[in-house]
Amino acid sequence: MDREGDDFNTLFPMVFSGYGFVVRMTGDRNVSTGPKRSEKAPLEAVLDKVEWSKSMRTIKLSARPKRKASKSHRARRFRSARLKIRATRVELRRPDNLPAANSPARFGVNVVEVSEIRAPEGEDPVRWLLVTDRPIDTDEDCWQIVDWYRARWQIEE
Repeated sequence: MDREGDDFNTLFPMVFSGYGFVVRMTGDRNVSTGPKRSEKAPLEAVLDKVEWSKSMRTIKLSARPKRKASKSHRARRFRSARLKIRATRVELRRPDNLPAANSPARFGVNVVEVSEIRAPEGEDPVRWLLVTDRPIDTDEDCWQIVDWYRARWQIEE
């Protein structure tokens, strides 16, 4: 799923049912960093402690014409993008506005961050945060998650 699927109430049933998933996160969110609900940090801060893999990959990015562009997705030219990855396990916190009776306080997921190396001048660099229940033990595992996310584009077309 794309960013529309990044929702606690969508993710936790998939985790607990064992339903395999890869979802692009909309952005940074607080994750649990200790046993108390008050012990939290932005995902970005947790990822900053994780080293980037030495493994890199080049992918083709399709053009995004002005008619399909938006504030968050600017128009872009077709290009090859050199990507790097890093991954870690985190616990997602239940949002404060959700009643405790309706969902768990937290649950574990894996996060793969994908970032473009040296985007062309004037172009927004690719950066994806992918949340998944799939393993992230090896670089190959992480690239498989990226490939599954990228396959979403072809499915939608």
